[in-house]
Amino acid sequence: MANDAMHWSDFIAQDIISKKGDKETYTVAAGITPSGTIHIGKFREIITQEMVARALKRLGKKVRFIYSWDDYDTFRKVPTDMPDQEYLKSVLYQPICDIKDVYGVTDSYARYNEITLENDAPRVGLVGIEYIYQHKMFRARKYNELIIKTMDRRERVREILQRFKTNEIVPDWQPLETYCSNCNRDRIKFGEYDINTKTIGYECKLCGHKDSLDLRESDRLKLPWRMDWAMRWAYEKVDFESAGNDHSSAGGSFDTGRVLVTEIYDGEPPVYAPYANIMPKGQTKKMSSSTGNGMSLNNVLKIYTPEMIRWIFASYKPNTSFNMAFDLDVLRTYEDFDMMERWVYGAEGDNEEKRAVWRRVYEVSQLDEMAPIPAVMPFQPAFRHLCNNLQMNEMNIAKTRKMYDGEIKNDIDEHRFIERAERAVFWLENYAPNDFTFSVNSAKIQLDMTEDEANFVKNLRATLLDEWDNFFDDTALQNRIGQLIEASGLDPKAAYRILYQLLISRDRGPKLAAFMRAVGKDRILALL
Repeated sequence: MANDAMHWSDFIAQDIISKKGDKETYTVAAGITPSGTIHIGKFREIITQEMVARALKRLGKKVRFIYSWDDYDTFRKVPTDMPDQEYLKSVLYQPICDIKDVYGVTDSYARYNEITLENDAPRVGLVGIEYIYQHKMFRARKYNELIIKTMDRRERVREILQRFKTNEIVPDWQPLETYCSNCNRDRIKFGEYDINTKTIGYECKLCGHKDSLDLRESDRLKLPWRMDWAMRWAYEKVDFESAGNDHSSAGGSFDTGRVLVTEIYDGEPPVYAPYANIMPKGQTKKMSSSTGNGMSLNNVLKIYTPEMIRWIFASYKPNTSFNMAFDLDVLRTYEDFDMMERWVYGAEGDNEEKRAVWRRVYEVSQLDEMAPIPAVMPFQPAFRHLCNNLQMNEMNIAKTRKMYDGEIKNDIDEHRFIERAERAVFWLENYAPNDFTFSVNSAKIQLDMTEDEANFVKNLRATLLDEWDNFFDDTALQNRIGQLIEASGLDPKAAYRILYQLLISRDRGPKLAAFMRAVGKDRILALL
């Protein structure tokens, strides 16, 4: 069944075609410096581009999706979450592609951070990405002609930058960067550029080494950020790119690049969409790879299923900021996803326009862009209830699985249960608030009780011993417990507190009747 509802990615795709014209292939681009953990905030860039690429394909267009690893950038700050801090401090100002992997997994610090994302991206449906390693591009002299164009037009570059900067650019400034051929650091003072021979001399501010560069032959060249970004738009003929709000302010990197690509590199600026920051729920600081303040995609995948991660990003326009919950709001996020899914399958709601919108978001959230959504709504093991059931069963997934025998009907349901159960265990053990977690007492505990309270517990135990097999559902048991509390004359809150203390050593817990039936007659009688 065709769905004519529009997602934000569909509007962007239409805008690209409108502004760039009918092309055989559209290029969408993203990229990042792998200076540390590629956190979920930076993941917003690659997922935004991927969703736009899908929308273009949905319109029958071919798409080239490139992702640049800016691994020739300078290592300027040691992330606090990395090991071997002293070594990392000793290699500051070198290109990150040349720094060893402090985890000993691969051949460089940069590559370790790159493969972390490259391995995880397919898990959330990000496939067909063309990764470009910029240290290879620069060292293979791919950009030398455009770098020469930058230097030949350096006075125009200076004038363009000065339009967007409040501070005066120093007279001896050059739109060029390099790494010292002696110490491999970028603390360089350039001399005069010879436009005829395309050469320039330099002196290293750190080791004092002097050398000269032939811009036609050198494999040590690099451009400052604003020129570099615009130069690559021209080189790759980029049609669409997004970047963080920090690049999107008036007079910022994008505004500058838009002029540079036209006036210096004879290219065109891409259609552009700024994206807002993501805050981990409970934090107020922007996530940063270079400081180690950030959650990787791999860590987020331990809490949310792949489709849910896509759904979270698909639900917000790129320029809308939102919180990524890791606290108790994880429960609400799962509940919201399940509600949306019920709308899609017609199990809830009666607004057909809203249903169509949710269906389009749901389509974007699927891992396989070519596959239709499942014909039958997948099983929804409620995350909150699943957390309680797992805790009743000492986090044993296989044992908990038996509680869902009548509800799991096929492989899709089985997969949904297992992936949610694994994430529930991880969340309970690492992020759940203390007042949400519990474990069933392993043996009877001694509890100070009044005579009325002790008699209530004694009567409840006797009743359960005689009548347990009569409680065919939670409601029947709950009603019987209520009758015994009323007969005891106890305050219901006090009575429940006693029972929860005897069962889990907490003042409150999961719904009592469902909990008791799940734990089982023998264990409950022993604890009472």
